[in-house]
This record gives sequence, C-alpha cells and structure tokens, in this order.
Amino acid sequence: MLVLLLIASIQLKTVWEKTFDEPVVDVWVEIDEMTVKEAKRLGIKGLEGKSPNEKVKVPLIKAIRTKNKVLFLDKEGNIKEEMQIPGRLLPAFNKGFFITETFDRESYYYHLKCYDLKGNLIWEKDNLRNPSFLSSDKNYLLSGSEAGTGIESFKDLVLIDAKTGKELCRMRVGSDFWVSKILPSGEVIVFEHCYPYTLMKVYLLNKSGEKLWEFKREIKEGLSSEKIMYKNGKVILYLSTGARKNSERLMCLDKNSGEILWEKILEGEIGYKFAIPKAKNILYVKSAGKAYGIDINNGKTIWRCNYKDGYYIYVSVSSDGKYLLLHRGGLGKNRNKLLLIDVESKTIKKIEREVNIYGRFIKDSNLILLKREDNKFEIIKITKKEGL
Repeated sequence: MLVLLLIASIQLKTVWEKTFDEPVVDVWVEIDEMTVKEAKRLGIKGLEGKSPNEKVKVPLIKAIRTKNKVLFLDKEGNIKEEMQIPGRLLPAFNKGFFITETFDRESYYYHLKCYDLKGNLIWEKDNLRNPSFLSSDKNYLLSGSEAGTGIESFKDLVLIDAKTGKELCRMRVGSDFWVSKILPSGEVIVFEHCYPYTLMKVYLLNKSGEKLWEFKREIKEGLSSEKIMYKNGKVILYLSTGARKNSERLMCLDKNSGEILWEKILEGEIGYKFAIPKAKNILYVKSAGKAYGIDINNGKTIWRCNYKDGYYIYVSVSSDGKYLLLHRGGLGKNRNKLLLIDVESKTIKKIEREVNIYGRFIKDSNLILLKREDNKFEIIKITKKEGL
C-alpha cells in the first residue's frame, strides 16, 4: 500500500495595506462582520470565490495614534474625528471611551483624563504616583506597577472604575519592589519582593481593597517577579534571577485559594517572553533559539520547536493558538524579519520586508498586523496549502 504524506505549507496574503502621511505610533483594529460585496468595496483582498452576499469578518482600522493626535476613521478609512491628545493612550473604543495619561516631571505625579469618542471630557484624576493600566474587559483601571518593579516610596495602589473615574480603593504596598495585575473581576493580584529579597509574598485583593488570601515563600536564589499572567482561575508568576541559566521559573497559584498548583524550572537561557491564546489553556514560551508550550493545568511541556534564527524579543499568538509570531523589537540587527511558526506542523515561515518591521496578531483573530518603518501598515491573512 502506498501512503502519501501531505504537508501543509503556510501561505501569506496581504488583505489590506495603507501608507500614512505622518509617523504613526500605533493603530487599533477591530473585526467587523459585513457582506463580501461591502468588504471588496472597502478594498479588502483575499475574498475570491465567495458569494457577494456571504457574510465575512474583516479587519477595520478604527483609530490611529500619532505623536500628539488620535484620528478616528470611518469604514472607508476617512478621518471622521481628530483630537489633540498628549501623553500615553489607554484605549477602550469598544466601550465608547479612551483615557490619556500624562506625567509631570517636576512633581512626579501622573494625570488621567477620560474622553468619549467625540472628544468630550468624562472625568479626570491626578495625584497618582504610578502608571495606570486597564483590565482586559476595560471596566477597571489600576494605578500600579504592571511589569518589572514598583518604584521605591511610590507604593500607592489605586483601583478606579474606568467608565466613571470613581476611586474604588487605595492601599499601600509594603515592599519597595512589587508588581501587580488587575483581573476582569476587578480583583488585584500583588507580588511583593520583600527584604532581604529572599522572601516573596503574593496576595489577592477584592474591589474594596480587602485581602482575600496571602501566600509567602522563602526563595534562596532571591527571585523577583517580572510578570503576572492570568487565565481561567490560574495566576501564573514568572520568577527571575535575571542572571543564571536554568534558574528562571514559573509558579501557578489557584486564584480562589492561593494554593500552589504547580512549579516549573524554565529551560535554557534567560530572556523569556510569554503568550496565552484565547482558545487554549497553553502558555507559549519563547527562549533563546526555541519556543515551547506549557499546559497551564499541570505545568507540563507539551510542545517544542527549535527556530535557531537569531534573537527574537517578543512573541504573539493567534486567538486559536495555531500560530506564533516572533519579532525582534527595537534591538539588534536584521529587524526586517519576523518568524511565523505553525504550531501543529512546526513549519517556520519568514516574513521579510526591505525595511524594519514589527508585527502582532490582531485581537480575537488569526490576522497579523504588520507595521513598517516606512510608515506603511499591512494586514496579513494566513492560509494553508496541502502538498506532497
């Protein structure tokens, strides 16, 4: 009997592209449903062979962030609203508002302003000591330290209702070095790295600032937390020495009880980045020269892929977990290349341009948003072609 092995090759097609007249910091894309006929009228490509009245989901640029402006676009890509917005932008466009954050270098305070999509001021708040970040559902805002460590003496943790600006609770963190994460429920996970820096403390706060549980552990290596991740009731801490091979680790806690579910020493060199797809309970980890997947239910490594093609800094994952995208960020040479990995087949596809590029998956999709150094943006669709 003759058995044929079919190998699926990755095919990439640019379905939308646009060059902007002025430098663009970022764009915000949302997926809209419309007929094929309307999508083609808007310039969406890759719809050959589909009926004109068939419903399809297509990516649309909703807003553009330049250095000091936010431009809101209609479906045709025309500017319908332009606002002068200084500082950092915290977008919640699907909720009907966005928040700006500016920093006063003399007082060392952050100032927040919330606007509706017509530019009307909804609320403002000042005298915040730390930068703010939104919960994934955009309902809550936390002034705290999301990555790395908090600043010594700036220990205020402030939970805010993102829509109204009402302060829900304020507390003081006990340690100089700490990191926090806001959950969709409004609860807050806090990691403290306590003196003499061999004691780690993790606790969960409710929306009133009450401590629901606390976990302590003595770690002789003197670990600090660089990142807190959350998925389906599991709090995952990335603990780092920042120095030694095979000394970085992951620790998974039950969100409701604080109980340790599993621990794992990470493989290889330091320099890890992480991504969890919406549709799977797998934590994808990028290290130097390889990527692997960890089951967040038990901490077991269930997938590995060696790419050995230089040092990539960031990892992005498609919403269904079928593809990983690696890019180099702003460091190193040859930043005109991304690596796309098919998780199932471990096929690796290079995405290259003649200029430096950055890329990420658009939220809730398998579409890649590509930003080029020449101020051109592309949206790329992934398909597979079966072959021998």
